[in-house]
Amino acid sequence: MGGKSKRDRTKNNARPSSSGRSAELLISSTKDSAIFGITTGKPLTPIFPTLAAVNIEHGLNTEYALCFKKFNKKDPITKTKALQELLELMRHSATEEAVAALPAWAHFYPILSVDMDRKVREYTQACQAALAARAGRQLAPQLRRLLPAWLLAACDEYGPARHHAHTALMNTFPEEKLGKAISFCREEIIGVVRDNISSGGEGRLLLKTEEEERKAHGRFIVASSLGALALVGAALPAARSDWLWAALQPLLRARAFWALAHAHDHRLRAAWYGMVGSVWARFGARVDTDCSRRAWRALLAPPPAAPTPTETMPAAPTPTETTPAAPTPTETTPAAPTPTETTPAAPIASAAQAAPAADTPHRWAALLLLVHNAQEWRAWADDKDLALLVKRIHELLQNGGWGDAARLAELLLALLPALPSAARTARFYMDLFDSMLIGLEKKNIMSSMSERRAWSQALGELLRHVSEREPELAEEVVPGAHRAWLARAFAVPDRLARAALLRNTAADFAALAATWLRRADLASDRLLSACWGNVGDALAAHLADHLPPHTAHDAEVERVAEDHVLFLRCLRTAFGRDEKKKRGIKFAGDADDEPTVHAELVPGAARYHRHLQETVERTCALYLQHAAPGLLRPLHALLVEFESGPLLAALAARLGVPSVLALYETVLRARLQNEGEDGRPLLDVVFLLLKHLDDEEQDEVFRSFERLPPPALEWCVSLSVSPPHCAPPAARRWLRGALVQRALLALAARALDPHAPHDPHAPHAADLLLHCLGHDPQGESITSDETIGLIVEQVCEAVSLVAEGEGQGQGEGREAAERRARTAAQVCSALAGTRNAHCARLAHALFSLQLHVPVGLVSPDTCAEVRCAWRAALSALSPAPGRRLRARLVRLVHAHLAQRYVHLAGGRNNLNGKF
Repeated sequence: MGGKSKRDRTKNNARPSSSGRSAELLISSTKDSAIFGITTGKPLTPIFPTLAAVNIEHGLNTEYALCFKKFNKKDPITKTKALQELLELMRHSATEEAVAALPAWAHFYPILSVDMDRKVREYTQACQAALAARAGRQLAPQLRRLLPAWLLAACDEYGPARHHAHTALMNTFPEEKLGKAISFCREEIIGVVRDNISSGGEGRLLLKTEEEERKAHGRFIVASSLGALALVGAALPAARSDWLWAALQPLLRARAFWALAHAHDHRLRAAWYGMVGSVWARFGARVDTDCSRRAWRALLAPPPAAPTPTETMPAAPTPTETTPAAPTPTETTPAAPTPTETTPAAPIASAAQAAPAADTPHRWAALLLLVHNAQEWRAWADDKDLALLVKRIHELLQNGGWGDAARLAELLLALLPALPSAARTARFYMDLFDSMLIGLEKKNIMSSMSERRAWSQALGELLRHVSEREPELAEEVVPGAHRAWLARAFAVPDRLARAALLRNTAADFAALAATWLRRADLASDRLLSACWGNVGDALAAHLADHLPPHTAHDAEVERVAEDHVLFLRCLRTAFGRDEKKKRGIKFAGDADDEPTVHAELVPGAARYHRHLQETVERTCALYLQHAAPGLLRPLHALLVEFESGPLLAALAARLGVPSVLALYETVLRARLQNEGEDGRPLLDVVFLLLKHLDDEEQDEVFRSFERLPPPALEWCVSLSVSPPHCAPPAARRWLRGALVQRALLALAARALDPHAPHDPHAPHAADLLLHCLGHDPQGESITSDETIGLIVEQVCEAVSLVAEGEGQGQGEGREAAERRARTAAQVCSALAGTRNAHCARLAHALFSLQLHVPVGLVSPDTCAEVRCAWRAALSALSPAPGRRLRARLVRLVHAHLAQRYVHLAGGRNNLNGKF
């Protein structure tokens, strides 16, 4: 009612709102470069920095001007769309037009680079990368305005924005050119960074309605500035070191700078640690003792607790404020913790506050640089300082590295040599290993494949470090630590995590053993022998803890033994691999590592395999000495995995028997006769043993099968007919003997009888019977012709019972008929496949069955199988037997038709008599 009419927005309408026009008038009415603060002497920040007085339309075409005017909007979506449009223009417009936009872009870029919206920052850096690629050397006139913000963006907390900025920076200034560019713009860079840090980023903040948002924005700007300062310290040429050291002095004396070490935002602390590490890496010899000690205690201080809603960041100091004096000797630090003490994680109160893990790698990297570069740090670090360092190391290890095991392990290994020699005792290293094993159980380690692998490698590297750097302590520390490591690896409750950790442990021990073998000295030999003894003891202790009376479940015992097989297999395969390049931290002047040598070329490779073989022999002997059925399958797996011939001979010697045959007679045969329940796994071991006996000894073993119970005997038959066990002449002779004949007839009776009890420990009767009726790989019949004839006779008798309709109309009778007919058809097909003459008799019986079987007694599928079987027999027979079989079948059809005719005729006469 009388209101303004609604109209669609005009495309590309970049005219600012009324508030935007008011801001333009306000700014244009003042001289922004001449107005200074009353107290600070610095220019006042414009109310709307993006609208500062600058002629952005000079030399621009319309499309570029429209994009730049949209940056005056406060809505981040509008700015993001404007940046996307600008990116397309920079990629597709002429180079001259892109270069003409450099002055306007240099005005907006420092503001957009620190925008609170992450997408705005990401597309800002994408535009900067595209413009730098198009402009090339023509970027130089605006470099002093662009490079400070560019360095801040290269340290952005948002990954995509940081990636775009860093990649563009490296592409624009490759190799040493970045240092020259920073040297060219050094005054502008250090001025921007120093002002941001000292003021808490207030100079770049817009007027926000939310106080918390202003604080978060200020923390982000300070963190980026600290990262940029660390980048400057790393890239600035050495010729400018004096200038940089002088420029850093006001910052190092400012209270606000040291207060950042205790900030609640972990990102701010991480940036501060990185900057401190960069300063000490470059100026370690120049930093005075008081400053170094203060940095030491700031780095070792516990993470701050979560702030209450009323807590705020420390206020910015006045220019006259300086760093307080160094602590007096009466000041104390917390006492060293007991091995079980840990630092509780700070609760997460907001997105800006996280667990103390987030800044841990930066903290320890800075501490390492301080220790390595600070001048005579052992002179001013007292016992309490060292105790505090040890306490923090234990806290870190007992918490599993706070989820960053790979980097932290490298940092700690590089830090250990810098500790005083008096502190590096055997007790110190044992406590260090205990803390690492406590950390191994943490969820962040066990649930992550990469963390678990890195932690295991760290344990191996620490053992290597002690053996190389502390030879006088190695024999006291290394064997005990290795023994505890193995016990902890086998005790992991989760099956998948345990298997993965055992693989990692085996690989790391193999690499450690290769190092000791390459050194080839007496101390390394003693360490290697002691650690191999630990492997055997750990396997034996782990097995003893899971045998009766500790557990009565064979499945649990088998699972334990499977872990042993996995570990021993990995010990064998890991040594044969090429070692990866060892990761680690090196400083200038450090000696290079030993060159990597293929494991098979290590001088002591034969010794490694001999130790492994002895451990396997000891483990197999333990499995045979204990009568647990669950140990038989793992025993067979070990015999297959390692060379079974020498292993069986050594196993016989360990058990006090003179030969492999005596091992069977004294140990295996008695168990095979008395325990039918574990017949199959034990027979697998027996048939593996047969390969290493001569022909006479094999005959003796096969003759001993006469005293086996039926299930074990059937398993013997099943294994004997399968390759490669059917190849030896002794096996073929036994399969054609009377014992196997009786077993096969019993199998046929079970296969034909639906009421025969099923033995779960025996093989399937029909399958084994059909297998025995086939040929071996040499094309010879597996069993004798006499046995086949007896089996066919037995099957034909069962088929005749079906043809006569025995049990017709009863459920059990139909089930028996179905099973007999199907088994007979399968036997006939098997004989036809081998072209055995006995299939003719069975084909005649099946044809007769098909003619005479009552309707409904046998299913249609079984009838079709029967028909296919006698047809296959007709095709398989030679011409003369085939003609005779066809004649018999024709006579059978004629007799059946005559019988049906008489039956029909008799029925008709009866009907006529009734009428």
